[in-house]
Amino acid sequence: MKTSTRTSLGIVATIVIYAVSVVIPRFIKIPFDAIPPTFLTHTSMLLLSCTLIWYFHSKRMIKFILAGISPKVFFRIIATSVVAFIAVNVLSVVVFKIFHISVQEKANPFLNFTLFQYFAFVFIFASIAEEFLFRGFLLNMIEPLKNRGISLLKVRLTAPVMISGVLFGMAHFILLTSTASIPFVFRIVFLTPQSALLPVISRRNMKTIRW
Repeated sequence: MKTSTRTSLGIVATIVIYAVSVVIPRFIKIPFDAIPPTFLTHTSMLLLSCTLIWYFHSKRMIKFILAGISPKVFFRIIATSVVAFIAVNVLSVVVFKIFHISVQEKANPFLNFTLFQYFAFVFIFASIAEEFLFRGFLLNMIEPLKNRGISLLKVRLTAPVMISGVLFGMAHFILLTSTASIPFVFRIVFLTPQSALLPVISRRNMKTIRW
């Protein structure tokens, strides 16, 4: 398969999976208040992603591997992600103050979640589902572009890393369909590519999802 065809297929399939996963909760309701609608979204995302990963892996188009990481690497990823999270939030606050943009707390759709719900369904489960879609599937599909990219502060950013990071952030514009305010959504959109790029950059083998 040509690189252009494979890349286009990977990007289009990713967009379709994300769109279908977001729409499903509109037609299927969970009869338990303790389980938020996002559970259906990310369950669908995970199942569809795993299906495509299995299919293309069986066709030997991608090589998908699950592997562990050392404690040193794990804490390094956590540390860099935390630093990026703090830096982006501080920058967001400064920009909002300068331009007098108010972000009301009710604009955050996650405030209705309990601490357990947020930790289990957003921090853990959503992260796993999105990891499989944007990096387990998409990053592998566009791997032939790995020789293209830019160098920034002695860090090599390959085209697959940038494409997956940008799409990962742009996907969160879907929050505009909820009660989220525009400043809140743009804050999330700007933040998510940073949190997505750092773990990917730390992996030398893009074919592997590490836990």
